[in-house]
Amino acid sequence: MPNAAYLRLPDFARDAVDRLQHDNALRTVDQLNALLDAYAKTHGAKCRASTRRNAYAVAARCFLMPPWPVAR
Repeated sequence: MPNAAYLRLPDFARDAVDRLQHDNALRTVDQLNALLDAYAKTHGAKCRASTRRNAYAVAARCFLMPPWPVAR
């Protein structure tokens, strides 16, 4: 069962995190940001900074990604 943080993400952010599951090469901050922007655009939305951080936190827990970059 997905965790609560994942379930609180908007649909486009969940789609982006799910995409990481299928391709190891996408498991970087830059790739996740690109996916979030692309999926948000297809949903007619804009990815807020808080959604971006939350999506990254979920992805980091799932895929053992490095900590969120401070300078972002």
